Amino acid sequence: MSYLAILAAGVFFLIGAIISLFMFFKGFGKSYLVLTIVMLILVYFIFDLSGSAFNSLS
Repeated sequence: MSYLAILAAGVFFLIGAIISLFMFFKGFGKSYLVLTIVMLILVYFIFDLSGSAFNSLS
C-alpha cells in the first residue's frame, strides 16, 4: 500500500510541475520555472524511492 502512496505522490508532483511549466510559458514569471525545476527534482527522488520500496518488497 505504501508503494501505491509513493507512486501517487510522484504523479501529483509531476502534474504540478507540468502546470508550473505551463504558467511559466504563459508569462507569469521566472519563479514558476524555479518551482518546476524543484518539483522535477522531487519527482526524481520520489520515483527513486518508489523503486527502492518496490525492490525491498520482492
